[in-house]
Amino acid sequence: INRSPPLGEKVRSCEGEAAIQLHEFAPLVEYGCHSHLKFFLCSLYAPMCTEQVSTPIPACRVMCEQARLKCSPIMEQFNFKWPDSLDCSKLPNKNDPNYLCMEAPNNGSDEPPRG
Repeated sequence: INRSPPLGEKVRSCEGEAAIQLHEFAPLVEYGCHSHLKFFLCSLYAPMCTEQVSTPIPACRVMCEQARLKCSPIMEQFNFKWPDSLDCSKLPNKNDPNYLCMEAPNNGSDEPPRG
């Protein structure tokens, strides 16, 4: 049986690392370029884990692509590129039977345009 480190130890480590990574995106989240950007970033840096599945469950590729589509033009206005660490092609498709992934509520598809 594969046992994880004590929960508290694991959580503190992940929370600290995730907090540092997420802090870099705080201005973009505040700007609100995509309604599920925060959910997407959290799913990458602190993916869902369950005892029923042996690997963490990341965001689905479509959520990443939607966030990139809406947020990368904002980033480019400030001379920032969409980070390589957020490479959407590394995430599973939502209909892939071999890899589970998380979708945001309504998957952001009915999001009103920002104006």
